Amino acid sequence: MRLFIGIELPEQIIAELHSLQNLLRKKVRRGRFPSKHNLHLTLQFLGETSENRIEDIIRLLQTVAKVNSPFKLSFNAHLGSFGHKNPVRVVWVGVKGEMEVLLQLQTSIVGRMQELGFPAETRGYHPHVTLARDVDFIDKDFLLDQEEGEFDIGQLSCFNIDHFCLLSSNVEQGKRIYNIVETFKLIDTDTK
Repeated sequence: MRLFIGIELPEQIIAELHSLQNLLRKKVRRGRFPSKHNLHLTLQFLGETSENRIEDIIRLLQTVAKVNSPFKLSFNAHLGSFGHKNPVRVVWVGVKGEMEVLLQLQTSIVGRMQELGFPAETRGYHPHVTLARDVDFIDKDFLLDQEEGEFDIGQLSCFNIDHFCLLSSNVEQGKRIYNIVETFKLIDTDTK
């Protein structure tokens, strides 16, 4: 079972990001665009995992949820990328807002998962939502030359994060599908 831990996005935000993907499609010759139902913010990728380990993962993630508070996020004003050649490996939009709380949550998750033998990423955590992969831009300098407000990313709504999820990644009928295995509600520590 291929697992990861992530943050589901509110329906309104998914709709806004999907519109952003559609605008981006007009700027490319080709690329792979995740289904709008698969747009999310990854906290940790666990990879192929035996089903008999899920109970332990859930137990430790429940302890993480109990000591982390809800928080607010919004999006950065410009698109970013991993890989600077054309085609670009990943085009993403980054998040901003209560980053200290997000980073505390992500660090807590990674620490608890290390107890179960899941390694931490060697690269630093860079919170983002992937909009497209293997993107061949019509204008190879497009990402460098984005016009202010061209995609109205700054207009995307601020949103509340009050839970995170353990998700499975499966291929069904040739398409990648993410399914929720378990949801973990963040506890408002100010009201305990």
